[in-house]
Amino acid sequence: MAPVVAVDQILRLINHAEFLELVLQDELAIRGQRLIERRVKAAAFREVKTLDQFEWSFNPSIKKKQV
Repeated sequence: MAPVVAVDQILRLINHAEFLELVLQDELAIRGQRLIERRVKAAAFREVKTLDQFEWSFNPSIKKKQV
């Protein structure tokens, strides 16, 4: 019952078009995240790393701006 009350309270603050836009933005964000997860899984990486985890001292000639 709580989600229904929350939706009702949100609709009192914004109109239906704005609410629909928020719902669709949330759906697109979820789909985008799932797409990334599926692609990473399909790539079968041994280890998933981000740029934050990259060892920049390994090859100092690599320019961060280029990466």
